[in-house]
Amino acid sequence: MEEKDDISILNLIEKNISKIKVSHNFQAKSFYISTIEKLCEAYDQQISAELINFREEKPSVRKPMTKEQYDEFFKNAGILPNQEFLDKKESKE
Repeated sequence: MEEKDDISILNLIEKNISKIKVSHNFQAKSFYISTIEKLCEAYDQQISAELINFREEKPSVRKPMTKEQYDEFFKNAGILPNQEFLDKKESKE
């Protein structure tokens, strides 16, 4: 989601807080509080979705490669992985 959406949700939360401050009607205050709770849940879901998308878009560099990823990397680079190189060398002898 865009930053624009963040601002609009936060603005709605702030508006409802302002309404609570000026209201003398307890039913109205209860309604505003309920609205704020729902907006906070929506904001939390939005942040969670953005975090998931961020993790999917940028894989961790610190995470070690699996053997399959390692082998595929060298194959794509035109270099034989160590084990295949050794196997071919041994078969020639």
